[in-house]
Amino acid sequence: MYYKDSCLKFRYTLEDLVPMVKRLSARTTSYFEWKRSLSQFNNLIEEVYNSQQNGEGEDSVKQKLDVNKMRTLADKWRTSRFPHCAEIQRINQILSDFDKITTSLNRILCRKIRLRDQTICQKVDTRCEYSEVLNLRDQLEKSIFDDDELEIGLKELCAKVDNWKQRVQKCLADEYSGFRSIDALYSLINEAEDEFNIRLDAEGLDELRSVLERYQWIIKAEKLLQQINQFVNIKHEDHEQNGITKNMEEEDEEKHERLSLQNIGKLVIESSRWLQNCQNVANLTKQLEEKFDLGTRTETLASDFLENSSSNVGGIEKAEEFWNENLSVVDWLESDSLQTFRDELEVARQINIEFASLINGTLTLAKLEQLNKNCSNSIFERNSQKHSKIIQMVDVLNKFVDKIKTIFLMNFNYYNLFDIIAGRSDLPALVEGDPLHLSLFESTDYAENWIQLQNFTTNEGLISHLNAINDQRSTLLHALRLANSKRPLKETCVCAKNCGDSPSKSKKSSDGLQNETINCFVCNARFHALCIQWDPFFERLPPGIYLCQRCLRSRRPCIEEVEAACFLTDLPDNSLEKMLVKNLIDHSTRIFQNLHNQLHFIPKGVDLSTIEDETKNKLIDSLIMALSTEVVDVQIYQMLCASAFFDIFPIEQNNVVILQKIRERVPNSNPRPVLFSLFKSPILIEHSSRQNSNNRRISGIKRRSTNSTTTPKGNRRSSGKASRGGRTSSNSRQNVFKGEEDFLDADFNGMKNEEEDEETSSNYDESGSIKRVFKDHHLERCAADLCLNPYSEYTRWIQCEAGCARWYHFCCVGISVRGAQLISSYCCLKCSSSSSTAATTSSSSTSFCNKIVNIEVEIEKQQQHNNHQQYLQSNKKISKKFS
Repeated sequence: MYYKDSCLKFRYTLEDLVPMVKRLSARTTSYFEWKRSLSQFNNLIEEVYNSQQNGEGEDSVKQKLDVNKMRTLADKWRTSRFPHCAEIQRINQILSDFDKITTSLNRILCRKIRLRDQTICQKVDTRCEYSEVLNLRDQLEKSIFDDDELEIGLKELCAKVDNWKQRVQKCLADEYSGFRSIDALYSLINEAEDEFNIRLDAEGLDELRSVLERYQWIIKAEKLLQQINQFVNIKHEDHEQNGITKNMEEEDEEKHERLSLQNIGKLVIESSRWLQNCQNVANLTKQLEEKFDLGTRTETLASDFLENSSSNVGGIEKAEEFWNENLSVVDWLESDSLQTFRDELEVARQINIEFASLINGTLTLAKLEQLNKNCSNSIFERNSQKHSKIIQMVDVLNKFVDKIKTIFLMNFNYYNLFDIIAGRSDLPALVEGDPLHLSLFESTDYAENWIQLQNFTTNEGLISHLNAINDQRSTLLHALRLANSKRPLKETCVCAKNCGDSPSKSKKSSDGLQNETINCFVCNARFHALCIQWDPFFERLPPGIYLCQRCLRSRRPCIEEVEAACFLTDLPDNSLEKMLVKNLIDHSTRIFQNLHNQLHFIPKGVDLSTIEDETKNKLIDSLIMALSTEVVDVQIYQMLCASAFFDIFPIEQNNVVILQKIRERVPNSNPRPVLFSLFKSPILIEHSSRQNSNNRRISGIKRRSTNSTTTPKGNRRSSGKASRGGRTSSNSRQNVFKGEEDFLDADFNGMKNEEEDEETSSNYDESGSIKRVFKDHHLERCAADLCLNPYSEYTRWIQCEAGCARWYHFCCVGISVRGAQLISSYCCLKCSSSSSTAATTSSSSTSFCNKIVNIEVEIEKQQQHNNHQQYLQSNKKISKKFS
């Protein structure tokens, strides 16, 4: 009854308690066995400690315990969860102390790699000192446990350190031997930092670094002194070899090789660390201090000389003397004062070279003004005798240029002074039919009036250019007169319009000049009477003689007035401006002398029937040449009026009347901004568009005439008055028409100035045409039987496509620019006999427009053939006349 009532009060049954009792019994038995082993191990520990305290070293080594057994007891206690006791606490403390020693030793021997880069290193060096390693070794030896692996590792590490220390002592004992010693030090330092995971600063590494810094300082000091001595020797050799000039790269390299006082002073300050202990450092420091003191003194001298240079008038001679006596010894020094002195001295030397070049060669006002500016900016040449002489030359040349400008330039000009004085360089282009519009030139500045002079560096080049222009004048003027006689009025008048399209047609004029025209006496160009203006120079000429704006470019001063301007006091004879004017005087004198000789044969009242045709031709040519020059010989003009010239060549009365009416007319105060500007008619546009589908051997290339011996460097001013030209090629025909249309548009607007660069290296000209480059010079010569040898900045060429492929000047075959636009192909006189060739070249296209063009081509060829024969005849007369 009692059992039944209490059975539910127990957690386990008897069957469950039996295994639990057995496990409890086994755990109790294990604890007592562990306890017994623990007590025995504690007794061994006590014996070991007692033996170590008694000084039995050998026995203590033999009686060292096995640490693994102790770890087994501690692990058994921890896993079996035995009760805590004093013995196990002692065991755990002994193991903890031994683990600290082994952990530190393993960290040293395993050598954990410290990560670093070029910019960021480890902030804190956690490596231990070598003395700590020795302390750990002693602790390991005194420990009651035995660890063979750690002991072997420690012995090897200590042996390596001892070997490294021996090599350090040997390296420090050796004498300094330059880079060899530095390499040895670097090797030992790198070994200490990379091979050992401990710090060896106290073992000799700090001393190695100090010695390395001392050796490096010695190397720097020796190199600096050697660099100074080498620089001085090089300068001494350059001084002995006079006349040697250095380029910019050598000067920059020399500048970088110079030394500053800051670098020398820094080395002197650094030497104080080893000055007392090293004799080598003391000697080098003494030399550096001497260089530093010398540099400081010379820098002060240079600064004082530059500050007082405003009162010095000795010029470069005094500066050179001061440099050689005081500053040349420290040319190796780089400082602000010395560099300023060097730069100013080089500027003064360059001024001397340029001055000698101008005095012994040729000069212009622009070069003298630039040299005067350089002297004014130079410290050494400012207000020197040379500078005063340059100022005097500039003043005289300015007076000469102003005098020439006063006597030549009109109130309204279309040419600058160089174009006026140099001569008619536009004749080849005018013969070719180039419109060459003229823009109003209002500038009076020297730079714009004499801009072409910058293309000439010698008087031979200038004289050759002027002679080439003058030699062709008579021949090309004759050809121009023939060409202008056949051209319509719109191609010769300044308004570029026909008589019926006169710009003054709508105005009511009381002088009756609406439909009147007058010819220029020199170039035979025809002009509207309403388009021309009276010039005071016409009063010097017989009534009825008119000169156009191309032929009358200036005031036409008397030749005596121009000669007087050339005899100004102290005017340099080698001035290009004076040479240019002198050439005009000499050439004009020959022309007037020739006219004087011819007028002797026709005194007033001579029998006109006795005068031969050859004499008449010489007379008219001589007068045309005299009227084409830009100076006047009053005596020759008076002799002309007193001779029978105008009895032989009477002037039309109509011209006299027209000029008289023009003289009485109120002059126009507003000149035309552009002369000879073309009017682009719809017919020309339509014809150009139809021609674009044809092939013809024409290109707008602009090239200089190769038949001339001398050609100046091209540089046309913006007025567009200079000659144009080029060989023509069928491959670039469309580009030619495009270029011509653009040019006509510019002329029609009247206010656009040409800005072209003839020195460009492009393969195309301004019209977009491909340039033809010939390697054989004989292929560039004109194939005409009688070449006019046109000398111009550029000359136009055309190639025969009938089979011979020869090249001709436009003016030598009588073809104009407008005429070349109207033909699809060109056939020279030598190939014109073959009609099949012309048929072949004209049948390249089958379109309806091309058929119409080919008909026009045949008509144009016929006219061209007639014009060519007339040109040949006229050229033969010219060649006989001047042979």
